[in-house]
Amino acid sequence: MTYVRLTEPALEALASVVCGNKARGKGAPISPYREMGQILGFAESLPTVFHDYDTVAGWSRTKWTLEWLRANNGKPGMRAILEATVEPTHFIDELYTADEVASFLNQYLVHAGWTLQRRGAHFTLVQPSTVALPEPALTAEYVAEMSEKCDARFGAGDFEGAISAARTLVEAVLNELETQLEGAPGKHDDLPRQFRAVAKKLRIDAERTDLDDNFKQVVRGLIQVVDGLAPIRNKASDAHARVRKPEAHHAHLVVNAAKTLATFLVESFVVQRERGLLPQVVDKVP
Repeated sequence: MTYVRLTEPALEALASVVCGNKARGKGAPISPYREMGQILGFAESLPTVFHDYDTVAGWSRTKWTLEWLRANNGKPGMRAILEATVEPTHFIDELYTADEVASFLNQYLVHAGWTLQRRGAHFTLVQPSTVALPEPALTAEYVAEMSEKCDARFGAGDFEGAISAARTLVEAVLNELETQLEGAPGKHDDLPRQFRAVAKKLRIDAERTDLDDNFKQVVRGLIQVVDGLAPIRNKASDAHARVRKPEAHHAHLVVNAAKTLATFLVESFVVQRERGLLPQVVDKVP
């Protein structure tokens, strides 16, 4: 089993939520305030490594909580801590919401490959995607950031936003590839047409006679992915009026399809450039 290991900034952010202190980077609390006794009760209720407060008398609430989190980092108890921290019943009759806290924590969790996702009335810690975009992708950090944005929105339960970010991710990759291959992005009126233009430049179009028939079928499948991404944003994302709210599994499919496509395009470009199969391009951008 894979255990959750968080960075020190992520542990500090989690501690601020458990204690009800000012949230890291927020300037104000986003969770109910807990006295020391309440923090101990919260910790005792979970299957974690636990330090008896009597042995560390004099520690502040924040210091004890942070040391408790560090003791459970990379161990089975961290999952229980994270899921309990956003348990909606803790937020009944409070000014704060579990969804807001989950969204805040997901900003840190996504970097460790995890997100808190609402499943019915509760939140579950999951690894939202098995597809990772190479970093850096081409020369644009924005592309890698968009990949993380897909996961962050998905983890926060914003499935429409995840779909919108997935479409934008593909657009960003295609634009960057055209810049690398042509000197500037081309003028295309739709996503499928832009993909076909880039695929031809990358020598992965199905019209090549020297490609294996099975690989050609895979390429045709990529075209179908793009054809599907093009209209889905219009119908189910936050960029246009919503027709039907997408479910989690719909958004998961779209995000993974977009990241798989983006990864393949980037890796194809990198390999062919290293082998000297792509022409040197003079930048057309003034």
